[in-house]
Amino acid sequence: MGILSLNGLLAYSQVYKYKAIDSRLEEYNQQGKDTSTRDWEESGILVVVDLTNEKIKTYGEAPADFDLIHQKNRFTDIQGNETVVFSAVDTKGKKCEIEIIAFKDKEAVNFLNLVIRYSKMALILRLKKDE
Repeated sequence: MGILSLNGLLAYSQVYKYKAIDSRLEEYNQQGKDTSTRDWEESGILVVVDLTNEKIKTYGEAPADFDLIHQKNRFTDIQGNETVVFSAVDTKGKKCEIEIIAFKDKEAVNFLNLVIRYSKMALILRLKKDE
């Protein structure tokens, strides 16, 4: 998969543990527009990013296991936040897209967002280091 360095937070052959401080579920209509009216909810989901084995695992009410297939895109926005987008497959064999967004401000409460996106919905997790 190569080297992944999001503002120095992730690197090749590493395992990182994060805790989701809150989460939001988005639901999309046929045009891809978010139609949900859900607010952010407090979350205690544990997220393990295992780059050695090219996996992301979530541990919460409904644990999930994602295999990272390949890196689709990588970019830095005008604020200096870095995003990497992966094609992935979940535990049930469904294809999805996973975005890891590393915020430039490392002092923020959440400095990473993990977005697990399917065609009709996405789960967004705001992450901080698991202490």
